[in-house]
Amino acid sequence: MKHIMHCSTVRLRLFILGFIAVVACTACSESGKSTSSPTPTKLSGAISDENGPIRVAKLSATDSQGVVRATASLNGEQRYNLELPVETVYPVIISATYLHAAKAAESKEGAPAAEESHEAELRTVVLEPGSSIVDISLRSTQIVDIARARGGFTPENLAHASAAALNLGAGGGSGGGHEGH
Repeated sequence: MKHIMHCSTVRLRLFILGFIAVVACTACSESGKSTSSPTPTKLSGAISDENGPIRVAKLSATDSQGVVRATASLNGEQRYNLELPVETVYPVIISATYLHAAKAAESKEGAPAAEESHEAELRTVVLEPGSSIVDISLRSTQIVDIARARGGFTPENLAHASAAALNLGAGGGSGGGHEGH
């Protein structure tokens, strides 16, 4: 069990470091200006929550002007694929809506807990057209929410949000974090 928790913590830290690297690269470009791509941007990635991989979801990509630029469905596959058109203005929020299964509280008689389901959403942000593999998770959702609360998707706000999201999971062992969900 310790090995599984250690692997999860290592993967989480690698994800956060990768996200910070993307933010740092973006900081080299002009700050505060939206960008677009001369060619369509192809994105793919995995989606997961605290229960593991999500294989059924509806995805949408919304650009910085609030225009939905792409949609897709995940129907049993392990990875999603989206193609953002040339006219997409970055940053782009990728949202995944899915049916979240959560265990209900155990009854007073000690009966096993039943599963309850409700619609949930996970998010991530794509800062510039050069991205290609973009995973969506509870952690990426925390980063999006924290950066948005700080005033938007600037490199500085995303760096702070990444660090804050890492700290939110520091006390939980696996780093899964369930805040705001």
